[in-house]
Amino acid sequence: MSASSPLPSRLCSISQLPTLRSSDKVRFLGCVNHYDEATATLSLFHNFPTPQDRQIAQVDISQLLDTIDRQLLQIGAWINVVGYVTPSTSTNRIQVQAVIIWSAGAINLQQYETALVSRQTT
Repeated sequence: MSASSPLPSRLCSISQLPTLRSSDKVRFLGCVNHYDEATATLSLFHNFPTPQDRQIAQVDISQLLDTIDRQLLQIGAWINVVGYVTPSTSTNRIQVQAVIIWSAGAINLQQYETALVSRQTT
């Protein structure tokens, strides 16, 4: 890999984000819970690894506003995020600066979660 190549992202779940360092590059899936237009912040969740594990990730999309598909901001939309973990001002929420987001489409959530578990055990 050349010195100018971007670093690869790390596939993780929202519940794993608190264990990562600030500036780590991540890729994860989440469901839109809320969009704050004033701050350009998406609140995403994924009840994984159990339904009781509802972690919220705050995703700053301010750098993407010129190109974002408004459908991705709708409550209930499942989206993929690539971005960088940033310092959080809240103890129960994780912040990520998004560099790209896209629709998860017709994702098979069970297969995705199985892939996450298999990555954790390898």
